[in-house]
Amino acid sequence: MNQWTKAIRITMRILYVSHSFPSDNDPDNNIGGMQRVAIDIYEAFKNHEQVVVFPLILKTSWNTTHIRAPFFLISLFWKIPALVRAHKIESVFFSALVTGWVTLFMRKRLQKAGVKTFVMLYGRDILLPAKLYQWALPKILGKVDAFFPISTATAEEALKRNFPADRTFVVPMGIDLSRIGVEVSKSEARAVLMETYPAHVPRPFIICSVGRHVKRKGFTWFADKVMPLLPDHVEYWAAGDGAERAALEAAVVRNSLQKRVKLLGRVSDEALETLYQGADLYVMPNIHVPGDMEGFGVVMLEAGICGLPVVAARLEGIRDVVHEGQNGHLVQSEDPQAFVDAIMPYVEDEQHLKAASERARAYVPKTFSWHGVAQQFVDRMAQVHRML
Repeated sequence: MNQWTKAIRITMRILYVSHSFPSDNDPDNNIGGMQRVAIDIYEAFKNHEQVVVFPLILKTSWNTTHIRAPFFLISLFWKIPALVRAHKIESVFFSALVTGWVTLFMRKRLQKAGVKTFVMLYGRDILLPAKLYQWALPKILGKVDAFFPISTATAEEALKRNFPADRTFVVPMGIDLSRIGVEVSKSEARAVLMETYPAHVPRPFIICSVGRHVKRKGFTWFADKVMPLLPDHVEYWAAGDGAERAALEAAVVRNSLQKRVKLLGRVSDEALETLYQGADLYVMPNIHVPGDMEGFGVVMLEAGICGLPVVAARLEGIRDVVHEGQNGHLVQSEDPQAFVDAIMPYVEDEQHLKAASERARAYVPKTFSWHGVAQQFVDRMAQVHRML
């Protein structure tokens, strides 16, 4: 047993660097998939018995991130070396490539101190369709000790861009099992939903989606191509906001779906829990968009721990989340009839829906708990320390 193996069994001292935490004053204003993952990984490290974690974090609202992030990035040039010395840091973990770029300029100093660097990869961060960015991207490769793509699909894109295969490790994302504060019955949650957003029929079948309204999410496509094919009592509730909102509203009007499609906007964590617990089915109808991709899809795990089966496009990082017959089904992206065929058995058979709900509620915590995911990160970082 070498010296590093002995040390890692006691503690790993990690400096955790992230620019994507929400503001304390407005915690719901900057919560997307990447932000949620950054927070959860930090919390998982904090709770890991072999880790001592030191935060270097920017907390900001979504609409001020572009203003405050550049100053935060500049500050990393002196803050990282100072914290490494002060706390005898062994590993610097960057929660996103945005902050990981600084390793270009401090690799030698960190190497001299015996410090290894690790960077998370999500998908869009390496696909950004800008020639200068794609030219510069390989420059960082030799400056980082290892990369953690959040899915097989993200890893495939990274390897296409010559990321080092022996230092690129897929570690799936997890779910914070305490995120759902108070578990209530479906009937109780449904009553709250119906009071807040009255339905057009007494007992609607509610399909929901959650996320930023961007084209790749496929919310507009689903409203335009799938909802008109479903029975009148099936409703589609979409939580979130974003650039695609106007297009989604237009699709609703174009198909006369005003009574059957509810655009909820940004919702609080409490309201989101109620939506998950009171809905019947979750859909992830993503479509392929050049220069963008779904790196993973944490919202499907959130839905699963609340007992929502998922019907999702067989696309990109989604494939690592949905396991056929366990927490849902994968169907061909942009195939309206495939979505209808997957959804209708749940609409027509309440017992089928109930059984699928119970499977998802049991499967997701067992497979995607953060405790197990954090251990994978720790094991891989220890491996890098041994081999470099």
